[in-house]
Amino acid sequence: MSVVSAPTELPTRKENIAVYRGYAMLTIKSTYGVELYCSDDLAGCGVILSGFYHAQVKGLLGNGNNEPYDDFTIPNGKIVVSEGEFGNSYKIGNCPQVNVPKHADHKDVPECTKLFSFESSMRYCFPFVSTEKFKTACVHGKEGGVKDTELNIAKAYVAACHVHNIPISVPSHLVHCENADKAYGVGDKFSVKLPGKAADIILLVDTAKENEGVYKDLIQPIVADVSKELKGKGISDVQFHLIAHGGENQWPSHVTVDGGKLTFEQNAPDIKFAANPKHEHISDSVGATLKPYLETLESVLHDLKLALGMTLEAKTYNEAISYPFRAHAVKAIIAVNSKPCEVGRLHLLQKLRALLYKDNKISLNLVTPFQGLNVKDVKKTKDVIGFNNDHVFTMSNKKPEGTAELYKDLEYSDFCADFTIRNRGNVFVTDNFLSASADAKKQFVQTAAHNIVDQLTNLEQGLDCECKMVNAYNARNVCWEAYSKEK
Repeated sequence: MSVVSAPTELPTRKENIAVYRGYAMLTIKSTYGVELYCSDDLAGCGVILSGFYHAQVKGLLGNGNNEPYDDFTIPNGKIVVSEGEFGNSYKIGNCPQVNVPKHADHKDVPECTKLFSFESSMRYCFPFVSTEKFKTACVHGKEGGVKDTELNIAKAYVAACHVHNIPISVPSHLVHCENADKAYGVGDKFSVKLPGKAADIILLVDTAKENEGVYKDLIQPIVADVSKELKGKGISDVQFHLIAHGGENQWPSHVTVDGGKLTFEQNAPDIKFAANPKHEHISDSVGATLKPYLETLESVLHDLKLALGMTLEAKTYNEAISYPFRAHAVKAIIAVNSKPCEVGRLHLLQKLRALLYKDNKISLNLVTPFQGLNVKDVKKTKDVIGFNNDHVFTMSNKKPEGTAELYKDLEYSDFCADFTIRNRGNVFVTDNFLSASADAKKQFVQTAAHNIVDQLTNLEQGLDCECKMVNAYNARNVCWEAYSKEK
């Protein structure tokens, strides 16, 4: 993708523009009050303008005054009726003239007729959003040989209906589930046995400046070692995916590599780290009388966000678990945090949310600084690399699987760590990594990689899967555990 005429990977930020990706959506935000949302294949886009620009714009999308009659206003202010004259008036550079076909010359195309017939799943919206222009566009696309015409027209119509709060979906026969070793149609069922020859691993990286050293010195080497160990176990199809948050990324941002790809095999990309922005507080702009009350209100609202999972960290985690993991791949998430797990006054609600989540299909891993981690023998506290639900890994123990004896002497209070190890996971302590010697850091990396791979592969699972619609536009293979046993 090019931003300000320069090819760039995402996410990126220029002076007044931020560009970032969700898994299936590209977003461009401007500080001037303009937001652009596009599908990943750019087949469809939506534009949101600040109300400041009401009736203050011109172009191919109209002039934004809610009056259809003057939408065909050309740059000199004249209102025209010819689609060709209107479109060509906004040409840029040496683009050729647009020749608009005459609608009357087109015959009915059976696929388009069926798409907008009363047999269609979209029929419930027909009384509210006219199908005429969408059907005409469908006919043009089919006659012009445009790829995926029916699907893209259906998505456009569904989006228009959603604007009017009509909850319809794209007809299921137009979509397929691609997150498996082959494509499946909606309603198709199949089974897989894990581990096989594929692995999907999601990295959630806090890109606050203080996390830069951990990412470069610990996570990038771990990624290379994990890939190597998996291939040594016969899992040769390894895909990593990185989601950034924190620093300049104040929303979950999927990182692209090698010209826009969302996955990489073993070399974690270099990414930008920056200081977190300073958030303005309403209490800073009021007098001394009101300030303590507003500070209390802001604190309560912050704790509510923590309890309800509305923080940036929680949103990023939700983005990861909704990732379309491949059905035939073993699955893991590695969260790399710059600060310890935050606990608010409504900590019981936070812990309840953590207790209610359980997904044996995904192995979780947490790489984090710790507060209050202790071993009875104080000297051994700084020796701890990490732990899982029954072993502690240390730098003085050359066995990467660690020791069960030390686990009973481990003391900590961190519900994020408890949440992680309950979900086939490991917790790794970055405080000890940062203060370790070069040789100890190398062992830390090797031990972490070994245990991440072990938790990924130590469980034999049988999954039953079905291709289902997961939202109004897309289908995905959804799997559930039929059986599991320790290897």
